Amino acid sequence: MISCFVCQNPNKPVALLKNRGLVEILFDLNTRQARVNEDIVLSDFPLPFTPTATHLALAERYFKEIVGTPTQLMDFALESGLSKLELANLLMPEKKKLYLGACARFEKALTEACTAKNDPCLEGGCAMIEEEVCLSAILEAGKIYTTAYVSMWINLFVDPSNRIPAWRS
Repeated sequence: MISCFVCQNPNKPVALLKNRGLVEILFDLNTRQARVNEDIVLSDFPLPFTPTATHLALAERYFKEIVGTPTQLMDFALESGLSKLELANLLMPEKKKLYLGACARFEKALTEACTAKNDPCLEGGCAMIEEEVCLSAILEAGKIYTTAYVSMWINLFVDPSNRIPAWRS
């Protein structure tokens, strides 16, 4: 799920950050559909205005510009930091399982490398149990980890037959 914000004047461009007087439009990557953020509508804070079809069209045009094609989505994934689960959900079930398995093996390798340094995060020693993954190791890897899981996803997503139906063309 990605989002943008629209203002009451549909002639103004969309915004990427929440600001007073704006309405959030969500784009579901699984369905490629835009909608008003229902969570905000149901909250104690009323919408500053009622979005129209024009507002949705403006947001949809924006989403089409940044993730309108599979290639654009792959580029966006590299730049944006979409989670591995968001990316996994865009793959067919058998490829999703393969992808998450590869991510788990990479996370395990990061954990083992962290353990091998023999420099535990906690004074009392490493808190990890054998089959667990160390969050500290993943956080320490930072951009390397993100680039790795996105790259693994791209290697699968580049083949249209590996994608969920909404992203086949």
